[in-house]
Amino acid sequence: MEQGDGSCVAVQSDAAVLPFADASFDLVTAFMCLQDMDQLSAVCGEITRVLEPGGRFCAAVTHPMQTAGAFTQESFLPEKMPRFVIPEGYFPERHMVFDEARDGVPMACPMYHHSIETYMRTFVDAGFVLDLLREPVPDEECCQAFSRLRKWQRVPCSLYLGDYCEDAPG
Repeated sequence: MEQGDGSCVAVQSDAAVLPFADASFDLVTAFMCLQDMDQLSAVCGEITRVLEPGGRFCAAVTHPMQTAGAFTQESFLPEKMPRFVIPEGYFPERHMVFDEARDGVPMACPMYHHSIETYMRTFVDAGFVLDLLREPVPDEECCQAFSRLRKWQRVPCSLYLGDYCEDAPG
């Protein structure tokens, strides 16, 4: 939150119960965190509440294809691209733990699998109007610099959303 002198204050809180007054912000961003929320509807309702009328909401989430399935192996060579499989189906909502290792460091990331439709219905129910949806694809230069990204040229990795809120209080 900007303080008028150019500095910012960070506030930690439950995303489903934000400690801000109604219509406090003209922009809210949620970068790679909505898939981690156990109360997605409540979180989106709070975002609506703290936005000014006509305020903007920009979000990026792990793409539902990534949380629905997995590559059969970790080959990043273009001639040996692995298959992508969806063993439990795309549509069933579920809590999951995404295990990955980066630079030899194991990570366990708990998250929820939601379909694109679930995200869209949740946003619409919260009063948002979608005006942008992107599924970015890594370009060749990026894949040459980071070979592990090459697989995301075939299957979407993230989903970017831009909304505005007509129904915000105020």
